[in-house]
Amino acid sequence: MYEEKEALVNLIEKYFKAVYTADIDTLKTIFHPQASMNGYLGPDLLLGSPEPFYQDLSSKPSMQESNIDCRYVINEIRLAGNIASVTIHVNNFLGMCDVIDQFHLMKIEGQWYITTKTFTTL
Repeated sequence: MYEEKEALVNLIEKYFKAVYTADIDTLKTIFHPQASMNGYLGPDLLLGSPEPFYQDLSSKPSMQESNIDCRYVINEIRLAGNIASVTIHVNNFLGMCDVIDQFHLMKIEGQWYITTKTFTTL
């Protein structure tokens, strides 16, 4: 079980680095091709795939290029066989707000993927 939790922590670290650097190619290897992404951006409800997220990140300078001090903390990891959930708190996302991300993940053919991301801005 320790190895699986470590794999999840490593995947979330890879996810955050890809978001921070706007590395869309890497993000597409982390999200399952049929993943969904839903949540609240301020008062606006967003339902769908991660594609608008990819487009938004690639439409402006990355947080790394903009020198934004953005960090995250893992609040919770739950693991049961080949499914897991991870909740993180992101501080200063895009230099604008804090975000809570809740990920559902599945281990498919030996690899962990984000299958659902649910989020809200604070």
